[in-house]
Amino acid sequence: MLPEQMHINKLLHRLELKLLDGGRHGEGEMVGLVAARLSHARDLDRALRELYGVSGWDAVALKLMWYVEQMRQAVV
Repeated sequence: MLPEQMHINKLLHRLELKLLDGGRHGEGEMVGLVAARLSHARDLDRALRELYGVSGWDAVALKLMWYVEQMRQAVV
């Protein structure tokens, strides 16, 4: 797993727990599924582009793409 994937996985799992604790079980479970899918993706960029195409997830995908780009630039 890439460092970017580990950070995204942590971030999404925190969000999942907050949603579940707040009684928003449907949203929490969905975030958990997305986190699992992204953590197992062989090509993170492609997985994020696919997530962008899912109705309602485009804003999340854009933020995660930006986050990944910022992490990659910080390494250089």
